[in-house]
Amino acid sequence: MNRFSAIALILVAIVVLIWGATAPTEPVVPQSYSAQIHCNDTSAQQRDANRTHSRTFDCTTNAAEREHQTASNEQPIRRWIRDLVADPVALFTLVLSLSTIFLWWETKQAREGLERDQRIVERAYIYIGPNLSKVSAEDKRALLLGHPITVPLHTVNAGKTPGIIREVYCEFIPNGDDPTEPVPSYSDPNCLVSMNSVYGGGQQSDPTWKNPVTSNVFVAFGYVKYVDAFGDKHESRFCARLRVSDGAFNVIGPDAWNADT
Repeated sequence: MNRFSAIALILVAIVVLIWGATAPTEPVVPQSYSAQIHCNDTSAQQRDANRTHSRTFDCTTNAAEREHQTASNEQPIRRWIRDLVADPVALFTLVLSLSTIFLWWETKQAREGLERDQRIVERAYIYIGPNLSKVSAEDKRALLLGHPITVPLHTVNAGKTPGIIREVYCEFIPNGDDPTEPVPSYSDPNCLVSMNSVYGGGQQSDPTWKNPVTSNVFVAFGYVKYVDAFGDKHESRFCARLRVSDGAFNVIGPDAWNADT
């Protein structure tokens, strides 16, 4: 519920109060009954005719009975609203309660927004990817001669608070094509490493990845899963085409292959 919804709710409540206080109640149909009275006119002119005359008249409830019947037939919610409007203390208490609820909700929303923004600013942001700048000239010559080499996997926490790395996946595809699948598949268990390594804010390192590179041009893709200082889990993915001879690094693949959550 945002601010406009809360204001609209209060306005609706006010309209309902006004409706309950001013709307006319349903009229009560007066009770009527017919009574037939037989009377014998014993006047001298009509005594021999001996005819019976009947007449009908309506009887209605008196004013007090009508008021009682109106009150009993009135809808309970409308009668409650009418009584509430008639009592200034009760009406003020209701308005004060609605205002208090609105203020509480606004404060709650502001606090949650502040906490959310603080987490975004303060949490860990950990990224990984092959770092060809750390490959020596000797290793580059060996690779060009057909010998496999290992490359460093650059790991950095670009956030302000520590993060705990739980899992790293990195797969190399020699002379691989650009991925076309919308979502990556991390299916090689030999490319997965589970750990429990703490990286402080701003910390970075270049540990050597266990799997070797066998071609000058290759595709590398994978992810790092970690937990930030607030206990939230995150996953940072990467996918790139690399060339060892000159250190070229080009991001490739659909968005999901390089997503950061």
